[in-house]
Amino acid sequence: MIVLVLVLLVIAAAGGWLGAVLEATAIIVLSVVLAVLILIGGSYYYVRYRLRLFVREAERQRRAYPARGRPATEVGEERPPPELE
Repeated sequence: MIVLVLVLLVIAAAGGWLGAVLEATAIIVLSVVLAVLILIGGSYYYVRYRLRLFVREAERQRRAYPARGRPATEVGEERPPPELE
């Protein structure tokens, strides 16, 4: 495979189109790299968004159904130990 690429580069250099071939190759490579970066960034933000929705829903459900025998508390408020209740 590498030999084929080298042969094609030598033919392009002999024909006088080496600059055009390298420019086209650079455009293709940079386009692929940019597409991969966009997919990674989009996936990261989507996963972060879904995780925040999950946490918000879990907090809402936790507040809706307090534990049996104990009063509901606000987020961040500590409950007294069971022996003091």
